[in-house]
Amino acid sequence: MVHKVKKYLLITFIIIICSLSVLTQSVLWSNNIKSWINQNLSMYGWSFNAKEYSGSLLSTIILKDIEFKSQAGSIIEIERTAINLGIISTIFNEMVFDLLTIEGMHYKYFKSETSKSSFSNNNPNFSIPFHIKSFFIDSKVTTNINEKIYVFDAMVGGELQGMDSPNLNFDLVKISSEN
Repeated sequence: MVHKVKKYLLITFIIIICSLSVLTQSVLWSNNIKSWINQNLSMYGWSFNAKEYSGSLLSTIILKDIEFKSQAGSIIEIERTAINLGIISTIFNEMVFDLLTIEGMHYKYFKSETSKSSFSNNNPNFSIPFHIKSFFIDSKVTTNINEKIYVFDAMVGGELQGMDSPNLNFDLVKISSEN
């Protein structure tokens, strides 16, 4: 009798683990992820698209061939990003990313007459709705200043404490110019 109970408990446990493993695959959640990001970015005039999703919501989510576009004409293209979501903190408290890496980012910034900055000093209610315990970004920034194109290579790493009074701490900053 005890042997049968253990057998059924083991089978039930294996089924639960397998179900969680399948249900947390980021491919299954890709439309929800895309909708949530676009909903949050649309108020700032940006849109988001990623061509490939892989990984699991319980471990590492990997997005490839990502593109952010602004209504003002700026474009951010990212070859690959990996995100580790702090599950326990996010479930019981505020949204936390344990690790965020962005590789192969190309940012083409072009200021438009109609673009509005939500980061101005006139916006005392600026907040970021999440924390990032550790991030690394490898990027190339192209900008047009006084009708001259400038290209910068940048590597930055650090942490972001978000919410109502955001704080950005860097432990790596390397910027070089290709001009």
